[in-house]
Amino acid sequence: MSLSEWKRCVGMSRLLLRNIRQTGGTQNTASLKIIKDLFPTRVNILWLKTGPLHPLDTGGKIRTYNMLREFMCCHRVTYLSLCPDETGGEVKKRASEYSHTQEWIPWRETPKGTLQFYLELVGNLVASSQPYVSGNTGPME
Repeated sequence: MSLSEWKRCVGMSRLLLRNIRQTGGTQNTASLKIIKDLFPTRVNILWLKTGPLHPLDTGGKIRTYNMLREFMCCHRVTYLSLCPDETGGEVKKRASEYSHTQEWIPWRETPKGTLQFYLELVGNLVASSQPYVSGNTGPME
């Protein structure tokens, strides 16, 4: 596919996706079929983020949510994220709105201002050439 053909396909798919959004979010199967015909190759997308998207309470989360939903119509999206211990099950369930599969890495952040927090900072400054030292540097279980 030449660059000009690719640009034409991208332009057409944007128009079709805009049409789908304007119809109240219902997916128009004819429009989706046209998009899939324009881009016959499905791409596997691995999206990395530091936390779950829900609740959609910031502009960055809303933008990411909408991009991933559009990617899902033609591609396979896997969402890989840190998952704080206090994250509820509902947040994880709602991730299926913007990704086909989800991988959650359990995460507990050291509270700022505690002795452990300052020890980690000193350990990072003294013992590492990396930007951050994790308490668990061994293989993942």
